[in-house]
Amino acid sequence: MIKQSSSRLMLRRFMPLIKGAAAGLCALIALTLLSAVCYNIAGAPEGTDVILAYITAGLAAGIGGMFCAAANGRDGLLWGALAGLELFVIFLAGAIISQSFEGGALIGKLLLCVICAAIGGVIGVNKFAK
Repeated sequence: MIKQSSSRLMLRRFMPLIKGAAAGLCALIALTLLSAVCYNIAGAPEGTDVILAYITAGLAAGIGGMFCAAANGRDGLLWGALAGLELFVIFLAGAIISQSFEGGALIGKLLLCVICAAIGGVIGVNKFAK
């Protein structure tokens, strides 16, 4: 009997997180472009861009959590929350790179990502699990 190598087993265990992050980032890019077009066409008032950014981040985290938990097939709340935490780390890296590090906004985005992704994870397990 041949045993799997530890690196292959590790990759297999983290594959749902990779799928969730990829789905979340694709959704984030698509929703950001869509909200930018709507913001430009509608001529929205000042300050609406921040609200659209939070809505976009929440929806992207929910989609990422849904894909992550559906790929795992169980423990939707846990896997969804992990996917949300993973997307928050990506947001944090982007904030550090762009040098727009604000503590209060990051705490709100952390809570938003984890809660929306956990809800998406529950939906993903209940509706789309294998």
